[in-house]
Amino acid sequence: MYMRMVHMKVREGKLEHLQRHYSQRVIPALSKVDGCLYAGLMHSSNHQPQCISMTLWSTELDGLSFEGGGLFQVLLSELRPFLSESSESRLQLSEDLTLEYVSVPEDPVVEHYSVEESTETPTFKDKVPQGLWLRIVALKIADGKLDEFKSIYRNTVLPTLRSLRGCRYVFLTQNAGRKNDVISVTVWDSKQDAETYERGKMFPELLNSTKHTLAGLFQWRLQNREEGPTATSEDPVVESYDVLAGKSFA
Repeated sequence: MYMRMVHMKVREGKLEHLQRHYSQRVIPALSKVDGCLYAGLMHSSNHQPQCISMTLWSTELDGLSFEGGGLFQVLLSELRPFLSESSESRLQLSEDLTLEYVSVPEDPVVEHYSVEESTETPTFKDKVPQGLWLRIVALKIADGKLDEFKSIYRNTVLPTLRSLRGCRYVFLTQNAGRKNDVISVTVWDSKQDAETYERGKMFPELLNSTKHTLAGLFQWRLQNREEGPTATSEDPVVESYDVLAGKSFA
């Protein structure tokens, strides 16, 4: 299985419009694309303007074929009215041939991941249940420790997470371009279920079980939590998202 994540910054006041357009246009379009198993729109709880379109594919080739085809660009262009523009400007000629400054659109960021371990593919045939919550933990693995980390995740982390109340799906994905960058994706029945897990003892225990496989600076930070240095690119990143729309096609 293969996962694509398109990171978008939503224009103020346009979130509901984006949600409606995604449900009525993007999901039906993707349902007709060969190899697409699931499509969902998530809204960040930590960074309010940010949204993610997450799609799951049967194979990497299916995902890359979609991205290289015309439909992806068409769907992306249709989303432009809902996305914010950056603070950058460029000088161009207007229709009446006068010079003017226009804002440069902030292009969505597309990331690709292979799904290394998972419970199952999300199955939402009609619409996602109300209140569904998605949680992402991004980690950097030490050189030579990736296989060991995957083994711990497969044999310890995945079954433990799946046994917790409200945890519906679990995925471990690996960045296609940066092999030592992985993210653990969990889908929860509610925000409360996810926060109960995060605030309890299980999250730090599972994180600690993988500590020796993580990048060196992060290991040091785990041992010096009270007086640790400022955040770095090797720190774990925890993000939470409200699932606004989604449907499986498998």
